Amino acid sequence: MSVADQIDYDVQFMHAYFRQLFVFADSAASKTSEFLEGTASSAFQPVGISHLVRQDMVCNIYSLADFWLANLCTHYQQRGRLTVTFDEFRKAVRKSNDLLRYQRYLTRVVSLDLTSARDSFRHLQALRQVRNCLIHRGGQGPEKKREVIAKIPGISLHMSLVVVSESFIWGSLTHARQYLQAVAHA
Repeated sequence: MSVADQIDYDVQFMHAYFRQLFVFADSAASKTSEFLEGTASSAFQPVGISHLVRQDMVCNIYSLADFWLANLCTHYQQRGRLTVTFDEFRKAVRKSNDLLRYQRYLTRVVSLDLTSARDSFRHLQALRQVRNCLIHRGGQGPEKKREVIAKIPGISLHMSLVVVSESFIWGSLTHARQYLQAVAHA
């Protein structure tokens, strides 16, 4: 099985898993609404259980991209017998995030042309920002970045809470697949 086939398998599996999670979230939300009725927490009902499920999906998609990009960097480094590993490159380029470092390693060291995947890479950068709010800020958008976060298609803010739409999840999974496939086939 080729790397591209393995990526497709993982994406298809994740897609099926997410479909089941959305069914669960819808079912749980209908039961939760009865419990929350008349409480102060009912103001948060639009986010509810499905909000937590979607947060987890954002992290899963980012982890998928991170996992495969690390493997693809190693794959190309070994295949091309390159003297610079991604870990060495990472240490030399400290002022950027890992997603940007992967991109730079693949384009500068490995010399891949990834211009066809530019839009997918931009979406992954937005996914990274959302994921960082979820992981490092407890789901809250930092005050300095709220305007930027709120402009991401499929993302909204409920006060400072980052709310992820279902369309953002499916779009992110599609862009992750497209970007990873572009790297695998370059």
